[in-house]
Amino acid sequence: MVGEIIGGDKIGGWMFDLGNTLIRLPECKCEEGAEKMYGYLAERLRVPPNLPELWLNKRKECYERAETDHREYPAEHVLKELLHELGIHAPHEVITGALDKFFELEERSYTILPDVHEVLSKLQGPKVLVTNATYSPLIRRLVERFELTQYFRDVIISADVGVRKPHPYIFEVALNKLGLPPDKVAMVGDTWQHDIEGAINVGVIPIYVGDEEHHSYNVIHIRRLTELLEL
Repeated sequence: MVGEIIGGDKIGGWMFDLGNTLIRLPECKCEEGAEKMYGYLAERLRVPPNLPELWLNKRKECYERAETDHREYPAEHVLKELLHELGIHAPHEVITGALDKFFELEERSYTILPDVHEVLSKLQGPKVLVTNATYSPLIRRLVERFELTQYFRDVIISADVGVRKPHPYIFEVALNKLGLPPDKVAMVGDTWQHDIEGAINVGVIPIYVGDEEHHSYNVIHIRRLTELLEL
């Protein structure tokens, strides 16, 4: 039982990761997406033909930096900065339209994982979604599409908060939304560094969901979401 594992306390609230915890992340379609984004921008702005390559390189650079400093580099800001470096001004609606094109193929490929609705509907206590993502509109569309909004008090996205898991601040935002102390809240996620280590660092109960073997004191390891109902 959970109480025995974590020293007798009951879980009063929940944080859930999104990708590969509730929905399956598809393979990256970055090259195709970059070409679609270029086509969209080329119809509206004078952009160089090597824009797809420049965009993918800049995204990779920002991702690698984010994995080190745990800041988030929102896609809107990154694209705007890239275009500015090229001497191109783009209105906000063109930036978001271009990013919608970039993520379009990937967005179609997401699928919900088994038993998600059953588990979320049965788990007692308030819940928040806490996810690392560079483009908030994509995440909010996915949450709506898979009818997950009904279960969560709030959807907390790194692109909106400014930092990524495992940075403590994004967990503190989630705790404030739940209105509970960290030792009464569990974080359910599939990524050890982001979800589990981040939870441990702020005193939240860590629940790792996945097949990889990790041995750490007071980390609850499950392989299927339905096991949450048995804790």
